[in-house]
Amino acid sequence: MDIRHRQVGFIAAGGEYSRTGEGAFLRLHNGSIMLAYTEYDTADFGDDASAHLAAVYSHDEGETWGEHRILLEKSEGDCNIMSVSFLRLPNGEVLLIYHKKSLKDGKVLCQPCLRRSSDDCATLGEEVLCGVRDKYYVVNNDRVIQLKNGRILMPAAVYEPPMAGNPLIPFAGVCMIVSDDNGHTWRETEEIRIPVPHRTSFEEPGLYEHEDGTVWCYMRTQLGCQWQMLSTDGGETWSVPRPNMLFTSPASPMLVKKVCGLTVAVFNPIPNYYGRQKALWGRTPLVMLVSETDGVGHDLAAFPTSVMLEDDPTNNYCYPAILEGEDYFLLSYYHSNNTACPLNSLKIVKITIEKE
Repeated sequence: MDIRHRQVGFIAAGGEYSRTGEGAFLRLHNGSIMLAYTEYDTADFGDDASAHLAAVYSHDEGETWGEHRILLEKSEGDCNIMSVSFLRLPNGEVLLIYHKKSLKDGKVLCQPCLRRSSDDCATLGEEVLCGVRDKYYVVNNDRVIQLKNGRILMPAAVYEPPMAGNPLIPFAGVCMIVSDDNGHTWRETEEIRIPVPHRTSFEEPGLYEHEDGTVWCYMRTQLGCQWQMLSTDGGETWSVPRPNMLFTSPASPMLVKKVCGLTVAVFNPIPNYYGRQKALWGRTPLVMLVSETDGVGHDLAAFPTSVMLEDDPTNNYCYPAILEGEDYFLLSYYHSNNTACPLNSLKIVKITIEKE
Protein backbone atom coordinates (compact mmCIF):
# COMPACT_ATOMS: atom_id res chain seq x y z
CA MET A 1 0.00 0.00 0.00
CA ASP A 2 1.46 3.33 -1.11
CA ILE A 3 0.22 6.36 0.89
CA ARG A 4 1.39 9.84 -0.07
CA HIS A 5 0.46 13.29 1.19
CA ARG A 6 1.04 16.85 0.04
CA GLN A 7 -0.12 20.32 0.97
CA VAL A 8 -2.96 21.72 -1.15
CA GLY A 9 -3.98 24.71 0.96
CA PHE A 10 -2.91 26.95 3.82
CA ILE A 11 -5.17 29.53 5.47
CA ALA A 12 -2.81 31.68 7.47
CA ALA A 13 -3.86 33.58 10.55
CA GLY A 14 -2.73 37.17 10.89
CA GLY A 15 -3.97 40.67 10.26
CA GLU A 16 -7.59 40.87 11.41
CA TYR A 17 -7.75 37.13 12.15
CA SER A 18 -5.75 35.82 15.12
CA ARG A 19 -6.68 32.17 14.68
CA THR A 20 -8.10 30.03 11.85
CA GLY A 21 -8.87 26.36 12.41
CA GLU A 22 -11.02 23.60 13.93
CA GLY A 23 -12.81 22.96 10.67
CA ALA A 24 -14.95 20.38 8.89
CA PHE A 25 -15.50 19.47 5.24
CA LEU A 26 -18.77 19.10 3.35
CA ARG A 27 -19.25 17.61 -0.10
CA LEU A 28 -21.87 19.73 -1.88
CA HIS A 29 -24.55 18.45 -4.23
CA ASN A 30 -22.77 20.05 -7.21
CA GLY A 31 -19.60 18.08 -6.45
CA SER A 32 -17.65 20.98 -4.94
CA ILE A 33 -16.15 20.80 -1.46
CA MET A 34 -16.69 23.33 1.31
CA LEU A 35 -14.30 23.64 4.23
CA ALA A 36 -15.81 25.56 7.14
CA TYR A 37 -13.67 26.66 10.08
CA THR A 38 -13.46 29.04 13.01
CA GLU A 39 -12.14 32.52 12.23
CA TYR A 40 -11.17 34.65 15.23
CA ASP A 41 -11.84 38.26 14.28
CA THR A 42 -9.83 39.82 17.10
CA ALA A 43 -6.24 40.07 18.33
CA ASP A 44 -7.16 37.78 21.21
CA PHE A 45 -6.91 34.05 20.46
CA GLY A 46 -8.44 32.71 23.69
CA ASP A 47 -11.17 30.10 23.38
CA ASP A 48 -13.89 32.59 24.34
CA ALA A 49 -12.61 35.47 22.17
CA SER A 50 -14.74 36.86 19.37
CA ALA A 51 -15.08 34.45 16.42
CA HIS A 52 -17.40 33.44 13.59
CA LEU A 53 -17.57 30.56 11.13
CA ALA A 54 -15.97 31.07 7.72
CA ALA A 55 -15.77 28.86 4.64
CA VAL A 56 -13.65 28.33 1.53
CA TYR A 57 -14.44 26.18 -1.51
CA SER A 58 -12.71 23.81 -3.90
CA HIS A 59 -14.05 22.85 -7.33
CA ASP A 60 -11.19 20.51 -8.27
CA GLU A 61 -11.20 17.79 -5.59
CA GLY A 62 -9.24 19.86 -3.10
CA GLU A 63 -6.37 20.89 -5.37
CA THR A 64 -7.08 24.62 -4.97
CA TRP A 65 -9.16 26.68 -2.55
CA GLY A 66 -10.85 30.07 -2.74
CA GLU A 67 -14.15 32.00 -2.52
CA HIS A 68 -13.82 32.91 1.14
CA ARG A 69 -17.12 33.80 2.83
CA ILE A 70 -18.45 34.23 6.34
CA LEU A 71 -20.71 31.25 6.81
CA LEU A 72 -22.30 32.27 10.12
CA GLU A 73 -21.87 35.27 12.40
CA LYS A 74 -22.25 34.99 16.16
CA SER A 75 -25.46 36.38 17.62
CA GLU A 76 -25.48 39.68 19.48
CA GLY A 77 -24.42 39.14 23.07
CA ASP A 78 -22.59 35.86 22.45
CA CYS A 79 -18.83 35.56 22.98
CA ASN A 80 -18.26 33.49 19.87
CA ILE A 81 -19.21 30.49 17.76
CA MET A 82 -16.60 27.89 16.84
CA SER A 83 -15.66 24.21 16.38
CA VAL A 84 -17.78 23.13 13.41
CA SER A 85 -19.10 19.70 12.37
CA PHE A 86 -21.27 18.74 9.41
CA LEU A 87 -23.71 15.89 9.07
CA ARG A 88 -25.37 15.03 5.75
CA LEU A 89 -28.72 13.41 6.51
CA PRO A 90 -30.30 10.64 4.39
CA ASN A 91 -32.90 13.13 3.06
CA GLY A 92 -30.11 15.38 1.73
CA GLU A 93 -30.38 18.04 4.41
CA VAL A 94 -27.25 19.25 6.20
CA LEU A 95 -26.82 19.83 9.91
CA LEU A 96 -24.29 22.54 10.74
CA ILE A 97 -23.18 21.92 14.33
CA TYR A 98 -21.03 24.28 16.39
CA HIS A 99 -20.26 25.65 19.87
CA LYS A 100 -21.85 28.84 21.14
CA LYS A 101 -20.15 30.59 24.06
CA SER A 102 -22.15 33.08 26.12
CA LEU A 103 -22.14 34.66 29.57
CA LYS A 104 -24.67 33.91 32.29
CA ASP A 105 -24.35 35.17 35.88
CA GLY A 106 -20.66 35.90 35.34
CA LYS A 107 -19.93 32.41 34.04
CA VAL A 108 -19.08 31.21 30.53
CA LEU A 109 -21.49 28.70 29.02
CA CYS A 110 -20.44 26.67 26.00
CA GLN A 111 -23.36 24.92 24.36
CA PRO A 112 -23.60 22.76 21.25
CA CYS A 113 -25.99 24.18 18.67
CA LEU A 114 -27.15 23.30 15.19
CA ARG A 115 -28.72 24.93 12.21
CA ARG A 116 -30.44 22.98 9.43
CA SER A 117 -30.02 23.63 5.72
CA SER A 118 -31.69 22.20 2.63
CA ASP A 119 -29.47 24.10 0.15
CA ASP A 120 -25.90 23.14 1.17
CA CYS A 121 -25.63 25.98 3.71
CA ALA A 122 -26.47 28.77 1.27
CA THR A 123 -29.16 29.53 3.84
CA LEU A 124 -29.43 28.27 7.42
CA GLY A 125 -32.41 27.66 9.65
CA GLU A 126 -32.99 28.80 13.21
CA GLU A 127 -30.51 27.91 15.93
CA VAL A 128 -31.34 24.84 18.01
CA LEU A 129 -29.65 24.12 21.36
CA CYS A 130 -28.54 20.49 21.64
CA GLY A 131 -27.21 20.52 25.22
CA VAL A 132 -29.99 20.46 27.81
CA ARG A 133 -28.13 22.00 30.77
CA ASP A 134 -26.37 25.27 31.59
CA LYS A 135 -22.93 23.68 31.34
CA TYR A 136 -19.67 24.08 29.45
CA TYR A 137 -19.83 21.39 26.77
CA VAL A 138 -16.91 20.60 24.48
CA VAL A 139 -17.83 18.89 21.21
CA ASN A 140 -14.81 19.12 18.97
CA ASN A 141 -14.78 19.82 15.25
CA ASP A 142 -15.69 17.02 12.81
CA ARG A 143 -17.00 14.87 15.66
CA VAL A 144 -20.72 14.18 15.18
CA ILE A 145 -21.65 10.82 13.59
CA GLN A 146 -24.83 9.10 12.43
CA LEU A 147 -24.96 5.37 13.10
CA LYS A 148 -26.15 2.78 10.61
CA ASN A 149 -29.47 2.63 12.48
CA GLY A 150 -30.02 6.39 12.00
CA ARG A 151 -29.17 7.51 15.54
CA ILE A 152 -27.03 10.65 15.79
CA LEU A 153 -24.33 10.71 18.47
CA MET A 154 -22.60 13.89 19.59
CA PRO A 155 -19.72 13.05 22.00
CA ALA A 156 -19.29 15.76 24.62
CA ALA A 157 -16.99 16.54 27.52
CA VAL A 158 -19.03 18.39 30.15
CA TYR A 159 -17.55 20.91 32.60
CA GLU A 160 -18.96 23.13 35.26
CA PRO A 161 -19.08 26.64 33.73
CA PRO A 162 -15.94 28.64 34.61
CA MET A 163 -16.01 32.24 35.73
CA ALA A 164 -15.38 34.70 32.91
CA GLY A 165 -11.65 35.31 32.52
CA ASN A 166 -10.63 32.19 34.44
CA PRO A 167 -9.38 28.89 32.97
CA LEU A 168 -11.61 25.85 32.89
CA ILE A 169 -11.85 23.66 35.95
CA PRO A 170 -9.79 20.69 34.70
CA PHE A 171 -12.29 17.95 35.52
CA ALA A 172 -14.89 16.73 33.08
CA GLY A 173 -17.17 13.82 32.44
CA VAL A 174 -18.12 12.48 29.03
CA CYS A 175 -21.66 11.95 27.81
CA MET A 176 -23.39 11.34 24.50
CA ILE A 177 -25.91 13.86 23.23
CA VAL A 178 -28.34 11.69 21.26
CA SER A 179 -30.99 12.28 18.61
CA ASP A 180 -33.24 9.59 17.13
CA ASP A 181 -35.18 11.96 14.85
CA ASN A 182 -32.49 13.44 12.57
CA GLY A 183 -31.52 16.21 14.99
CA HIS A 184 -34.93 17.67 15.82
CA THR A 185 -34.78 16.68 19.51
CA TRP A 186 -31.87 15.74 21.77
CA ARG A 187 -31.21 14.03 25.08
CA GLU A 188 -28.11 13.14 27.09
CA THR A 189 -26.80 9.83 28.37
CA GLU A 190 -25.28 9.40 31.81
CA GLU A 191 -21.91 11.09 32.37
CA ILE A 192 -18.85 8.86 32.64
CA ARG A 193 -15.79 9.96 34.60
CA ILE A 194 -12.25 8.65 34.66
CA PRO A 195 -12.09 5.70 37.10
CA VAL A 196 -8.74 6.49 38.70
CA PRO A 197 -7.81 8.74 41.67
CA HIS A 198 -6.01 11.30 39.57
CA ARG A 199 -6.48 15.01 39.05
CA THR A 200 -7.50 14.67 35.44
CA SER A 201 -10.58 13.95 33.36
CA PHE A 202 -11.84 12.62 30.06
CA GLU A 203 -11.75 15.36 27.43
CA GLU A 204 -12.41 15.85 23.71
CA PRO A 205 -14.06 12.48 22.99
CA GLY A 206 -14.45 11.05 19.50
CA LEU A 207 -16.47 8.18 18.02
CA TYR A 208 -16.07 5.48 15.38
CA GLU A 209 -18.67 2.87 14.41
CA HIS A 210 -17.26 -0.54 13.52
CA GLU A 211 -18.79 -2.65 10.77
CA ASP A 212 -20.59 -4.82 13.34
CA GLY A 213 -22.25 -1.77 14.91
CA THR A 214 -19.97 -1.56 17.94
CA VAL A 215 -19.18 2.09 18.74
CA TRP A 216 -15.63 2.92 19.82
CA CYS A 217 -15.24 6.05 21.97
CA TYR A 218 -11.72 7.42 22.45
CA MET A 219 -10.91 10.30 24.81
CA ARG A 220 -8.02 12.64 25.47
CA THR A 221 -6.51 12.51 28.96
CA GLN A 222 -3.52 13.98 30.80
CA LEU A 223 -2.24 10.46 31.54
CA GLY A 224 -0.06 10.09 28.44
CA CYS A 225 -2.52 8.29 26.14
CA GLN A 226 -6.04 8.13 24.84
CA TRP A 227 -8.52 6.12 26.91
CA GLN A 228 -11.30 4.16 25.26
CA MET A 229 -14.62 2.44 25.86
CA LEU A 230 -17.05 0.45 23.70
CA SER A 231 -20.82 0.40 23.28
CA THR A 232 -22.93 -2.34 21.72
CA ASP A 233 -26.27 -0.58 22.19
CA GLY A 234 -25.84 2.59 20.15
CA GLY A 235 -24.11 4.66 22.82
CA GLU A 236 -26.58 4.10 25.66
CA THR A 237 -24.13 2.18 27.87
CA TRP A 238 -20.37 1.67 27.73
CA SER A 239 -17.70 -0.77 28.79
CA VAL A 240 -15.36 0.20 31.63
CA PRO A 241 -12.95 2.83 30.23
CA ARG A 242 -9.32 1.77 29.90
CA PRO A 243 -6.08 3.27 28.57
CA ASN A 244 -4.85 2.47 25.07
CA MET A 245 -1.07 2.85 24.97
CA LEU A 246 -0.93 2.56 21.18
CA PHE A 247 -2.49 6.01 20.94
CA THR A 248 -0.14 7.97 23.16
CA SER A 249 -0.88 11.67 23.25
CA PRO A 250 0.24 14.62 25.38
CA ALA A 251 -2.72 17.01 25.35
CA SER A 252 -4.55 16.82 22.07
CA PRO A 253 -7.56 15.11 20.48
CA MET A 254 -7.41 12.14 18.09
CA LEU A 255 -9.65 11.61 15.04
CA VAL A 256 -10.58 8.18 13.64
CA LYS A 257 -12.50 7.77 10.36
CA LYS A 258 -13.25 5.21 7.65
CA VAL A 259 -11.88 6.42 4.30
CA CYS A 260 -11.26 4.57 1.04
CA GLY A 261 -11.93 1.24 2.72
CA LEU A 262 -9.36 1.94 5.43
CA THR A 263 -9.62 3.05 9.04
CA VAL A 264 -7.26 5.92 9.83
CA ALA A 265 -6.36 7.46 13.19
CA VAL A 266 -4.68 10.90 13.23
CA PHE A 267 -3.06 12.05 16.48
CA ASN A 268 0.07 13.40 18.22
CA PRO A 269 1.88 10.22 19.31
CA ILE A 270 4.62 11.25 21.72
CA PRO A 271 3.74 11.87 25.38
CA ASN A 272 5.43 14.52 27.47
CA TYR A 273 8.46 13.22 29.30
CA TYR A 274 11.43 14.70 31.12
CA GLY A 275 14.17 15.94 28.79
CA ARG A 276 12.10 16.02 25.64
CA GLN A 277 12.89 18.94 23.39
CA LYS A 278 9.43 20.00 22.34
CA ALA A 279 7.47 22.97 21.12
CA LEU A 280 4.96 24.77 23.31
CA TRP A 281 2.07 22.42 24.22
CA GLY A 282 3.88 19.43 22.69
CA ARG A 283 1.47 18.84 19.82
CA THR A 284 4.15 17.48 17.52
CA PRO A 285 4.74 15.32 15.54
CA LEU A 286 1.48 14.46 13.77
CA VAL A 287 1.06 10.86 12.59
CA MET A 288 -1.55 8.63 11.01
CA LEU A 289 -2.03 4.95 11.78
CA VAL A 290 -3.84 2.87 9.16
CA SER A 291 -5.94 -0.28 9.53
CA GLU A 292 -7.22 -2.56 6.78
CA THR A 293 -9.30 -4.56 9.30
CA ASP A 294 -11.77 -1.91 10.52
CA GLY A 295 -9.51 -1.10 13.48
CA VAL A 296 -10.91 -4.07 15.41
CA GLY A 297 -8.75 -4.71 18.46
CA HIS A 298 -7.52 -1.10 18.57
CA ASP A 299 -3.92 -2.29 18.85
CA LEU A 300 -0.75 -2.46 16.78
CA ALA A 301 -1.95 -5.61 15.02
CA ALA A 302 -5.05 -3.71 13.90
CA PHE A 303 -3.08 -0.58 12.87
CA PRO A 304 0.23 -1.90 11.46
CA THR A 305 0.86 0.94 9.00
CA SER A 306 2.06 4.37 10.11
CA VAL A 307 2.50 7.57 8.13
CA MET A 308 4.42 10.59 9.42
CA LEU A 309 2.41 13.68 8.45
CA GLU A 310 4.42 16.37 10.25
CA ASP A 311 7.72 16.01 12.10
CA ASP A 312 9.02 19.55 12.67
CA PRO A 313 9.61 19.73 16.46
CA THR A 314 9.38 23.53 16.44
CA ASN A 315 5.78 23.58 15.21
CA ASN A 316 2.49 22.19 16.51
CA TYR A 317 -0.36 20.39 14.74
CA CYS A 318 -3.79 19.53 16.14
CA TYR A 319 -7.60 19.37 15.74
CA PRO A 320 -7.85 17.40 12.48
CA ALA A 321 -10.80 17.02 10.10
CA ILE A 322 -11.22 14.52 7.26
CA LEU A 323 -13.20 14.24 4.01
CA GLU A 324 -13.23 11.07 1.89
CA GLY A 325 -12.78 11.16 -1.88
CA GLU A 326 -12.77 8.33 -4.42
CA ASP A 327 -9.09 7.38 -4.13
CA TYR A 328 -7.93 10.06 -1.71
CA PHE A 329 -8.97 11.96 1.35
CA LEU A 330 -8.48 15.50 2.55
CA LEU A 331 -7.11 16.32 5.98
CA SER A 332 -7.07 19.73 7.64
CA TYR A 333 -5.53 20.72 10.98
CA TYR A 334 -4.14 23.60 12.98
CA HIS A 335 -0.55 24.53 12.11
CA SER A 336 1.35 26.86 14.44
CA ASN A 337 3.03 28.49 11.40
CA ASN A 338 6.32 29.16 13.21
CA THR A 339 4.64 31.05 16.04
CA ALA A 340 4.41 30.38 19.77
CA CYS A 341 0.68 29.67 19.44
CA PRO A 342 -0.25 26.13 18.34
CA LEU A 343 -3.79 27.31 17.53
CA ASN A 344 -2.82 29.51 14.63
CA SER A 345 -3.32 28.66 10.94
CA LEU A 346 -5.18 25.99 8.98
CA LYS A 347 -3.30 23.56 6.75
CA ILE A 348 -4.98 21.31 4.16
CA VAL A 349 -3.29 18.20 2.82
CA LYS A 350 -4.38 15.66 0.22
CA ILE A 351 -3.60 12.03 0.92
CA THR A 352 -3.65 9.54 -1.95
CA ILE A 353 -3.76 5.77 -1.50
CA GLU A 354 -2.66 3.09 -3.95
CA LYS A 355 -3.43 -0.45 -2.79
CA GLU A 356 -1.38 -3.36 -4.02
